[in-house]
Amino acid sequence: MVFPLPAIVIQLVLLFTGSAIQAQVYNRRGDMNRRRSIEYSFALELLMICLGWILFLSLLRFAPDRVEIGIKAFVVEGRWSDALNFPVLIAIPLVFFVGLEVKGLAVRILDFWLSYTGELLEGEELPIPPAEQEPGTEQFNKTRIQIFVNRYQRLQESLTQEVIFLGHAASSIACVVIFGFQALAIAFLKAQ
Repeated sequence: MVFPLPAIVIQLVLLFTGSAIQAQVYNRRGDMNRRRSIEYSFALELLMICLGWILFLSLLRFAPDRVEIGIKAFVVEGRWSDALNFPVLIAIPLVFFVGLEVKGLAVRILDFWLSYTGELLEGEELPIPPAEQEPGTEQFNKTRIQIFVNRYQRLQESLTQEVIFLGHAASSIACVVIFGFQALAIAFLKAQ
């Protein structure tokens, strides 16, 4: 059995670094409190890592033999192959923009999951006052739907696509720098 220790270590470093950078961006530019920005950034990075590995492992069997051997050597031993240059060059922008869209959708889902209780928050008002609504179950359901729509609109105002893009771009740049340091460390160790 082969244990890919270099891949696990680098993945953990990427997770914590990317989460910390995104949390700072969400806190400063998105006007989120620190706890919520950490929750969002860590959940988004973990989601991206899980989806990335699922997609990677499902597409690996369709790769040409030379590329597949190069990928396995990189994951297990941290050894780069020339066969990976072109596929990685194509994959980087694709992964960046798909990851940005996934994070944009996931941030909206996370807000409802973490904070939506169906009750009004302090200072929140309904567009249709309860006195103007019909009594009974329909009034209860309409009120919950109105609260849901209000939260969605408020989230779009505070955590915009621009903030999500800035957080994603900053964490992606940090990941590239970390991969560069990893490549330099491997080259240095081989030279010795």
